[in-house]
Amino acid sequence: MGKFLFLALALIYTQTFAKDLPDYLEICRRNDPQLDQCIERSLNDLQQYTRLGDVEKGIPKLEPIHIETLLDQKSTGPNKTSTFTVKNFNINGYSNYNVTNLRINIGSKLITFDAHVDSLRIDGEYDLNGRVDAIRVSNSGKITGYFSDVKTRVRLSYKIVKRNHKEYINVIHVGLNIKINGGNMILHDVFPSSKILAKQIQKSINSSFKTYTKDLTPQLQRELSKQLLHITNLFFSKYTYDQVLPRA
Repeated sequence: MGKFLFLALALIYTQTFAKDLPDYLEICRRNDPQLDQCIERSLNDLQQYTRLGDVEKGIPKLEPIHIETLLDQKSTGPNKTSTFTVKNFNINGYSNYNVTNLRINIGSKLITFDAHVDSLRIDGEYDLNGRVDAIRVSNSGKITGYFSDVKTRVRLSYKIVKRNHKEYINVIHVGLNIKINGGNMILHDVFPSSKILAKQIQKSINSSFKTYTKDLTPQLQRELSKQLLHITNLFFSKYTYDQVLPRA
């Protein structure tokens, strides 16, 4: 009997308290005339916990973000074809975001905001086969990239679903518009037999940095959208609509 009572009390405790919102999040109420600003503050307060995550409270670990293929570029010209593939990427730095210009429309179930990151570091692998500045290159290796002044416009739409007679937020779409304003890439061991040629190749690739980032941005947006959709729904699945956004 005593064991049964203990299990019953533990179950009640779990259902009642384990799903309380993290105490480091500001509670924002639906009828607050400053609701936009409140949610913006809450997201920025959350920022310091996203690098390592808080599993107990439903805050997933944000870093590293893994992407299988970030760039798969093929160019053709007279009597030549060049390919440049960047894959198995880990991205670090997104947990240092700063959210601004947040707007929520409860009627339309839409949230928009801007997120800025000073710098991102990306580590992965490359395959390069072709000509760079008339130098024939065919090599694979490690690549390190640094993206600076990264600005992202986020558009998040959601619906309210019922589960066990309670309402929950379910995110149905995340749209991202990412702009990378600077940075460089380091291709390790790109030309092992000659440091001079390796330096020339490296310089040529970084002189076209804007072209490469323009080509990889659509894939980056798609992959981050999918991962952000997954992360937000992990969080919202733990808390009811009235917990996340109380009526009053």
